[in-house]
Amino acid sequence: MRKRRGVRGFLRLVGSFAGLSGAALLGVYLWQPQRIELFPKEPPTDLAPVDPAGLGLLRPGSRVLLVTAHPDDEAFYVGGTLLRLREAGAVVRLVVMTDGDKGYYPFHDSRGTGRVRRAEQQRAAELFGIQSVRFLGLPDGRLQADERSVDALAEEIRSFRPQFLLAFDPEYVRRVYHRDHRRAGEAAVRAAERAGFSGWALLFSTSAANGGLDVTAQWPEAQRLLGVHESQFFGARLAYIQSMVDGRARAAATELGLSGRRVEPFRAVRLGRER
Repeated sequence: MRKRRGVRGFLRLVGSFAGLSGAALLGVYLWQPQRIELFPKEPPTDLAPVDPAGLGLLRPGSRVLLVTAHPDDEAFYVGGTLLRLREAGAVVRLVVMTDGDKGYYPFHDSRGTGRVRRAEQQRAAELFGIQSVRFLGLPDGRLQADERSVDALAEEIRSFRPQFLLAFDPEYVRRVYHRDHRRAGEAAVRAAERAGFSGWALLFSTSAANGGLDVTAQWPEAQRLLGVHESQFFGARLAYIQSMVDGRARAAATELGLSGRRVEPFRAVRLGRER
């Protein structure tokens, strides 16, 4: 009898430990900004192929608004595209929604980190040929697609009057994604509607690409410019990030029938009414 009670007590102890461990893991998952899409949305079957270059994106003077969540997103996701825009003589404005300060970490100098990352972003923007940069200073890791962020982006759209919008895909996300990225995309698409934007949205970091830009010629410089964000990418980590980004561009090229090239993929969708 005592033995049976002892086994039951042990099992209760194990169950309590497992429950506490599970709760702790769930808490950590909810606290940090990375997310796992357990049931990714299937790409639409009627998504027509689109050539971003054929839309007029690379015409001299085309106006392009790029919305990112953090400093370094531009180099990580669309560095080659930005170099092609620079070569074409496009007018690009970058809106960075947070300073990348990771202020939710305890005992972390978030203000100092924010200043460093803003400076890195300004330097990278100059090298990418971006004419103007706006920082919204919203909470890193806690970004919301709320009225504050949507209104701020809508004002940027009204003042800049872009012909093209580049933003994260909020709908067809990759299996592992950053919560801020998805919310930045949500805010950008909502802001475009609110501001009456009519034009093409090229949505990156997507699982439903229907087109892309061949950036093979620009690739060596795009890889090098990742290193401008040296507070994030340096040494072995820079080499790892360069390899990751290169693998993604190779895979996108293969999917679009350009094996051996480097392609930055997009889900191209028309927003607003026809002009």
